[in-house]
Amino acid sequence: MHDRRSSPIIFLLKNRVFYLAVGTLVAILIPLLVQNSYVLDIADDMIIWAILTVGLNVVVGFAGLLDLGYIAFFAIGGYTFGILGSKLGMNMWEAIPIAAILVLVASVIIGIPTLRLKSDYLAIMTLGFGEIIYLSVNNLNSITGGPNGLYDMPSPSIFGLSLQQPSQYYWFLLILLAIAIVAIARLRSSHVGRAWLAVRQDELAARATGVNIVKYKLLAYMVGALWAGVVGVLFAAKQTIVSPTSFQFSQSFYVLSSVIIGGMGSIPGAIAGGFLFILISETLQGMAQNYSSIVFSVALLGVILLRPKGLIPASVGRRGAGLPSNGRTAGALTVRPALATENGVEAEVPTARAAPDERRSADRPARAGYGGGGALLEVHGVSVTFGGVRAVREVSLAVAPQEIVSVIGPNGAGKTTLLNIISGFVRPADGRVELSERDITRLRVDRRAQMGLARTFQTPRLLPTLSVVDNIIQGGHINFTTEAPEVAVGTGRQRREEHAAREEAIELLAMLGLSNVADTIPTQLSYGDQRRCEVARCLALHPKIILLDEPAAGMNAQETAALGDLLFRVRGLGVALLLIDHDMSLVRKVSDRVSAMDRGATVVTGDVETVLHHPEVVRSYLGT
Repeated sequence: MHDRRSSPIIFLLKNRVFYLAVGTLVAILIPLLVQNSYVLDIADDMIIWAILTVGLNVVVGFAGLLDLGYIAFFAIGGYTFGILGSKLGMNMWEAIPIAAILVLVASVIIGIPTLRLKSDYLAIMTLGFGEIIYLSVNNLNSITGGPNGLYDMPSPSIFGLSLQQPSQYYWFLLILLAIAIVAIARLRSSHVGRAWLAVRQDELAARATGVNIVKYKLLAYMVGALWAGVVGVLFAAKQTIVSPTSFQFSQSFYVLSSVIIGGMGSIPGAIAGGFLFILISETLQGMAQNYSSIVFSVALLGVILLRPKGLIPASVGRRGAGLPSNGRTAGALTVRPALATENGVEAEVPTARAAPDERRSADRPARAGYGGGGALLEVHGVSVTFGGVRAVREVSLAVAPQEIVSVIGPNGAGKTTLLNIISGFVRPADGRVELSERDITRLRVDRRAQMGLARTFQTPRLLPTLSVVDNIIQGGHINFTTEAPEVAVGTGRQRREEHAAREEAIELLAMLGLSNVADTIPTQLSYGDQRRCEVARCLALHPKIILLDEPAAGMNAQETAALGDLLFRVRGLGVALLLIDHDMSLVRKVSDRVSAMDRGATVVTGDVETVLHHPEVVRSYLGT
């Protein structure tokens, strides 16, 4: 642990709370100490630009969406007030909700078809949207005033108090920036923010944990658009004129560059980048027209080369998670004193899985224990072809509740493809997949996760910028019922959900012997611990069945034996397991039944020894 007493200066310099305190103090002192209206006007512009960059940071930094037309939403907000104010006499407060509705509608219309595209096509589409808005406001003379713009909007005021002076407007903008920071920080530290990071860093893992990719991309796009639209109204109110020159493509470039310079994914970084842009622009305003653009571009290149993560990089991991006391209940697990030891670490063993999660919303599929008498998972004659090669040929399989079934076979036999078909990453050409007697063949991956199907991958797919405990919480994404507005406001229900999920994640880590690495980032873990982390993440989903893709790969004999014990304990929670692995000692130890595959087809299915001694299995896979 870092010794604060030995180096208090270093501790302060590394503490974000310190920067927040200093920034807040400076922001409060500026209007009190500075009487120059021109300087205060620049400060107003800096705050407006900071709100813009914080909004775009949600889109680019959190969700990883390359948006080159972000300034279009700024324009929609500005022209909403320009048209309503100059033509109908509406004030700023009346224009804000209308602008918010318009940008949200526009973001949905553009986002639904666009956000399904890959990053390069997405960038082109958003660039086109920005140009459409710019050309529209520049050419619709009768509505927007054309190149001359609109003017004579009502002066901004609040409760009858005029905000015409820069110092008066400064306090209003500062309060709005604070609201934006708090709301977006709450989103960032919640299940919504973890879903955004999962979408940005690993869409496959995100889908496997139940994240609806398009929904959360669209949500990020809408949040960014909302703040751009609102601050567009405030910009027009401050300027008392709105014209197309403020909304050219170059402005989208500058906002995006501000986010990159400050640090993508970092809220303080986005603010710093916004401040820096206005500072450079105003400092060089008296020089050649494009001089400030050149300097800012050079600054962007310098940051990319010298500080690729930005001036204030996004934080990695999360600190301060402590273990709950013995006997506490969280979520679906009830722990009791340690009964086993793994790698010298006491592991608390769950005694039972509770009744269906009380926090589950009524419209979500039930994931409590399987109640039927037949198979939990059934695969009926599935086939799939890749480029003329039949990877899986009419394979059938069944897994009963709490059963452990292993699938073995040589490399290229189609085992992982079969898991991909079951989990939804590959759609079969023929056959069907059923879970709890429901046909899930056409369901998305995230919908299958909501039904209780979890999986691991051949290579652990943990999110590198989240701590281990937050990775586990992300695994339980579908258990959260609060939506983004509740999260942004910080309701009591949202805080209770977050607290319960964190306690459950800590208990899962204790069960797997990983309590001592809860605050570590996954890349610092051993390969075996990363595998166990994936299992813990699957358990956080409250699954009926877990698909395990070569979990013992890269493990030594001791780690493999511990993995076998862990799988038995997982089954004791009422979870069925479908296992793919090449380690026959593990297969023999844990399997109730085994299915052997070769060249995409099932060779034989039966009890462990019957399958392992089958002549065709010996010839094609095990050898003599």
